[in-house]
Amino acid sequence: MLCLFEPREDAIMKIAIVGLGFISLSEFLPALMKMKDIEIVCAIEPNQERLQDAARKYNIPKLFTSVEEMMEVDIDAALVLTPYKATFGIVRELLARGIDVFSEKPMAETLEQAEDLVRLAEEKNAIYMIGLNRRFADSFLRAKQLMPIAKMELVSVEKVKHMTYYHDKPMLDFGIHSLDVLLWLCDGKVTSCTVNYTRMPDGRESSVQVQLSFDNGVKGQFLMSCCAGLWEETVRMFGHARTIEIQAPNVFKVKENGQVTETVFGVTGPGGGSNSFGFQQELEHFAECVRTRAQPLTSGKVALYTQQVMEMVYKQMGK
Repeated sequence: MLCLFEPREDAIMKIAIVGLGFISLSEFLPALMKMKDIEIVCAIEPNQERLQDAARKYNIPKLFTSVEEMMEVDIDAALVLTPYKATFGIVRELLARGIDVFSEKPMAETLEQAEDLVRLAEEKNAIYMIGLNRRFADSFLRAKQLMPIAKMELVSVEKVKHMTYYHDKPMLDFGIHSLDVLLWLCDGKVTSCTVNYTRMPDGRESSVQVQLSFDNGVKGQFLMSCCAGLWEETVRMFGHARTIEIQAPNVFKVKENGQVTETVFGVTGPGGGSNSFGFQQELEHFAECVRTRAQPLTSGKVALYTQQVMEMVYKQMGK
């Protein structure tokens, strides 16, 4: 039988892991190992070698190759860490059974799917959180604290990488984290959206420039490119003779009065779980929400707005 009751605050929380790709193995599983009162009771992954390796390393007792196989296991919540094309069906099946879900971004492949998941979570009174981890990272939180909306005029977010393996929507798969950061920092409703872009020979977007205006007067721009020399993610905020800059994940700079103050936040390398990008913090927040039934800071309803703005961008690109 599935566990559909609300967990007691002192109970061990039983977690299922769906998907054992790179980010699951390098960030989420190490982070879960550091958390108290959490038990990983099963894992679902079609790759048998990856499944067995994770089971040995993290002492996971029950292993399955599909979600359907694990539906009789007692769990309180599930982490869905699959490629986005597989996410909708898995999350929908879990929510329909009243299971609390943490899902990696993007929440779905289409806006209609995302809206359906939000409705279902509300109908089932299930906790539904999306992994928009930058909102929990120390450097990003510090930036939001030091540049209040009343003083901010412009926010620029840039995310670039050399990519050859992404799906048919690189902006959705790769760029949504940074678009979400822009929306979160600007903290208003989008009133206008202008998009310039280039495409790869196969038709996928290669480089995208998005300019946004918000109802609070703030301007935002987002740059995404798949043809860079290496991975870089940068945030810059301007206003009232102050510049805030993040060289993600952990280098934080404040520039004002001709001076530059730099802070480097702590980092644990791949496989050790990192605080610098907020993975540990977001999982702890999810666990707290499951226990208390409070709505997550990055609930499906909150993340839906990011998906809606992404839809605006794709419509302007003719997709």
